[in-house]
Amino acid sequence: MPSLTSKRTQRLKEEQQNGYNQFQDVTKTTVLLREHYQARDEAVYSVLDQIWCGNATVMDKELLHSRTFGWPGGPDLEDKEWRTAVLITTRNNI
Repeated sequence: MPSLTSKRTQRLKEEQQNGYNQFQDVTKTTVLLREHYQARDEAVYSVLDQIWCGNATVMDKELLHSRTFGWPGGPDLEDKEWRTAVLITTRNNI
């Protein structure tokens, strides 16, 4: 009779393999977008294009920082303008 630990280990291995297989399925296809659908602002569109091409300048980075919470000169969370803004985050818990 398998031990509880070996069952957990087997389940973990199966979950890892399943996650790996799903990742492989997703990354088999590359989609090249020709437009920045989320960048309505021409300045932001230009910065995203520069980044995509690998040509971001110091000024491009400064523009992004001016729109990034926590950077000096960045937006203030208390400002009413940002209460309804779309936020792009790196973690779901934010």
